[in-house]
Amino acid sequence: MPNQTTFTIKLETELKDAFTKIAETEHCSVSQVMRDLMQQYIERHEYKHFLEDKVTSARASIANGQSIPHQDAKAIFKTRREKV
Repeated sequence: MPNQTTFTIKLETELKDAFTKIAETEHCSVSQVMRDLMQQYIERHEYKHFLEDKVTSARASIANGQSIPHQDAKAIFKTRREKV
């Protein structure tokens, strides 16, 4: 990691002790676990926005008449499944 910084947080002693103990039993540093948790949080946030954008786009398509009825979609995918 070329650019590193220190991140300080306040938390309950019991939480810190339990967290540290678990990290040690898994042979991981607390720093590594925190990096992993932060990365997962970022990825979850990005995925949430990705889904929101997809829904917004789909709703716009429907509003613009660029969709097909549900029964037609079912029939199209039934045909595709049968080909496989």
